[in-house]
Amino acid sequence: MKIARLLLCWIIGVIFLGCEHMAEHGVGNAVNLDPNDPRPVLRISIDDGDEIDLLRQQLKVEPIYVKDGQLYLSETKGIREKLDELGYRPIQMTPLDVYERVVRIERRGAESEMIQVGVELINREPHYWIVRGTLAQLRALKRLGYQLGTLGPNEPAPREVRIVVPTTKDVQQVNQLHVDIYSVEETKLGIIIYGGAFDAQIDELKAHQYVVERMPVTKQEVKP
Repeated sequence: MKIARLLLCWIIGVIFLGCEHMAEHGVGNAVNLDPNDPRPVLRISIDDGDEIDLLRQQLKVEPIYVKDGQLYLSETKGIREKLDELGYRPIQMTPLDVYERVVRIERRGAESEMIQVGVELINREPHYWIVRGTLAQLRALKRLGYQLGTLGPNEPAPREVRIVVPTTKDVQQVNQLHVDIYSVEETKLGIIIYGGAFDAQIDELKAHQYVVERMPVTKQEVKP
């Protein structure tokens, strides 16, 4: 009886310490990795936004999302035949490879190992990464032993940055990297851009040999 009680206390202690460890490192609550909708998903290629609006009217359905010229929508009765009639060639996808989550991943080991499963890095925080990934990719990370957690308030938050570029053409390049540009100022040092960018965007800016400096935290950038 005494051994059983000691074993029970040990199990409770392990669970408590595990929860305490997650809380201390800010991983957050458990993430729901079940599909938003269990129905199969169809993927078709599209050209522009006008085509999406036309499909909404003709199919009477709301797309799941559009990414990289591909439109994803849940398979419903008769929709495959309608797409065939309209000249599309739908490809069936599994929901796990379509639905995505933005989550915290407890920092462990090398970042390069974590992103090998295909997730997209957004931000690096002291004790965790913030990533976007499909349910299949996030499940793979969980199987590898990574701790996943929900986002905190105001996450993910862009960093306020100061970017120095040489020409106006480079300003356009910065905009194409989806940096939120607050202001642009021409100086003797070059063109200075003040804006908001996530860590992944900062990596891209530096890859273009732009000078990037993180500015002091303000009310717009809330630390988790």
